[in-house]
Amino acid sequence: MAQVGAVRVLNLLKLSPEEARGIELSARRGNPRSQAILGIMYSDGLGKPQDESEGLRWLRKAASKKDDVAADRLGVAYQQGLGVEKNGAEARVWYRRSAHDGNLHAQYSLATMYFNGQGGAQDLSKAAKWFQIAAQQGDPMSQEILGRMYQNGKGVVRDPKQALYWFQRAAEQGYSPAELSLAMLYLGGQGVERHPEQALELLQRVAEGGVLGAQYTLGLVYWRGEVVPRDPTQAWKWLKIAAMNGSYDAPQLLNKISKAMDEGQRTEALKATNEWLQEHAQAVNVALK
Repeated sequence: MAQVGAVRVLNLLKLSPEEARGIELSARRGNPRSQAILGIMYSDGLGKPQDESEGLRWLRKAASKKDDVAADRLGVAYQQGLGVEKNGAEARVWYRRSAHDGNLHAQYSLATMYFNGQGGAQDLSKAAKWFQIAAQQGDPMSQEILGRMYQNGKGVVRDPKQALYWFQRAAEQGYSPAELSLAMLYLGGQGVERHPEQALELLQRVAEGGVLGAQYTLGLVYWRGEVVPRDPTQAWKWLKIAAMNGSYDAPQLLNKISKAMDEGQRTEALKATNEWLQEHAQAVNVALK
């Protein structure tokens, strides 16, 4: 499904010639959404020969009539330099117009630009404002970032309960970074009640999905033995997988654990790791030797 930001406008990849002609006719008659779609078609070469200049012309026509999809797409163009020279300040202008009209992708993008200081000065309070608006519309990325802002007191007053709330909302949608953030909050219990069993369950699920941070943390949990009984085999397995996925810290701890294991434990750990790798080829594309 073709998308402009979070707005599904049409399955442009499967657009029939008749549908393409209908969109163009509607655009020429002045329909702003059709103009926005036609602009995307030209910009991306979907149903039309790729022509970024013609795409921008139609997007500007639609945006002048307050079409939020067109304004958002112009923000993308200026942010990434698609058919125009990169201009962060101009990207902010178009994202802001689209965001005020309720476009979720524009709200997230504007918040991110404020957060990172792209296209102008960093403004964490404005970033929090737009992440909050996007989060309230159900965007899991905004929910997770907003949770971290509340957790760390960036752009908002520190509030662990609000952090918990937004991590939970994003995790409910299966968003892995939020599941990891929620697990860490449950483990630490900073300002909220600790839930080590739920933390372990979340870590296990996210680690199985290939998330590096969860794999490393799960290895630590099994090694420290505070949440579950110490299990050097599981600790070694998850830290080895994390190391293969690029963890900077895992190799040093792996070496320490290896020295503490006997030969039988090392053999068991290697076997468990290879079995996991064979079952999760997409998570790690390298086999242990």
